[in-house]
Amino acid sequence: MFCKFSKRWLLTCKYRSLNVSRFCSSSKEQWDLVSSICLERKPIITTELSGIEAKYSKAVSDVEYENSYKSDHEMRKIKDQLFAEQLTKEENLYDSDKINLQTAQEFEDNCNEEFKKFSLARRVTQEDIKTDVTSTNRKLSESLLLVIKQNVGKKSTWILPQGARQEGETMRQTAERVLSENCGSSLHTKFLGNAPVGFYKFRYPKSANLTPSVGMKIFFFKAQLLKGNVTSTVCPDFQWLSQNELSILPKSYLKSVKMFLMEDEGQSSAALV
Repeated sequence: MFCKFSKRWLLTCKYRSLNVSRFCSSSKEQWDLVSSICLERKPIITTELSGIEAKYSKAVSDVEYENSYKSDHEMRKIKDQLFAEQLTKEENLYDSDKINLQTAQEFEDNCNEEFKKFSLARRVTQEDIKTDVTSTNRKLSESLLLVIKQNVGKKSTWILPQGARQEGETMRQTAERVLSENCGSSLHTKFLGNAPVGFYKFRYPKSANLTPSVGMKIFFFKAQLLKGNVTSTVCPDFQWLSQNELSILPKSYLKSVKMFLMEDEGQSSAALV
C-alpha cells in the first residue's frame, strides 16, 4: 500500500513540475504590445424602411391621427369657416381690415406651393456610383470603418490602423499617436473611453525573425470620425468600408473585429424579413 501511495505521489509531483515548467517557459515569451484603432464614420441618413416596417409605421400613424386632438392650424380653419358663414349673413358687421387677412386655407395653399419647389437630396451619391472607397461620402445610411494597408511582418495587409506601444505610453495614448502618424493630421476624431473593446493575438512566423518577440498582442480602441479624411500623401492605401465589405481583412483577424462591432440597422432589419 505504501508503494502504491509513493508511486501516486511521485506521479503527482512530476505532473505539477511539468505544469510549472510549461508556465515558466510561456511566461518568458516576449510579446509586442500594439494599439489598433477602429475608426467609424457613423450613418448620416436613416435606412430605408423594409416592407414590414413601412406597414407598421403607417398603422401607428393612422392610430395616432385618429386619437389626436386638432392642431392650431385645423382650429384656425374651423374659425375661418365660421367667420365666412357669418360674413355672408351679416355683411356690415365686420371691419374690412379683418376680412382682408390671410385665411388658414390660403396659408396652407402657399405652403403646398413652396413644398413642391423643394427637392430631396439623393440617397445615392456620386461616390456611390463611382465606387470611390476613399471617400466618406458614400453608403450614407451605413457605418463605414477605416482600413489601411500596413506591413505585418514581411507582408503588406489590409487591417485597421495599428502601431506598437512606446515606453511610457498608455495604450490609449499609443492609439492616438498611431492614428495621427499613419493617417495624417486632417482627421478629427473622438475616442470612446480608455479601455480597449477587443483583442487579437498574432504570432510571428518562425521564418520572419524580425524581433526577439514571438508575436504581438493587439488591443482595439474605438473612435468616431467627426470630420476630415486620411491624408493621401501620408497613407496612400486606405479605404472606408461597410461591414459587408470587410472580407479583405484576414479571416481570423476579421473574426476578432466583428466581436465588438455593432450590426447596422439596415442589416438587422433585412435579416428579419
